[in-house]
Amino acid sequence: MRFRAWLQDILIFLILGGNEMKYSGLAMVYAYLIIDGAKEFSEVPKRLKKKVKEALTALGAEELAVDDTTEKEGI
Repeated sequence: MRFRAWLQDILIFLILGGNEMKYSGLAMVYAYLIIDGAKEFSEVPKRLKKKVKEALTALGAEELAVDDTTEKEGI
């Protein structure tokens, strides 16, 4: 599983040219997938987590920006 995450990070870096500013569009796609329930925040590549969390916050869904290492409140 670690290899898959590493490979995702490499592909994102290569596709986007390593420019962090370009991640915002991809982060927004992940945010909408998380809101839709198709993905979980823990599935987001490490390189994109900060931007995805910002996108979820901007969309009013920051409570979904919780991964396996963070406890959900109220549970």
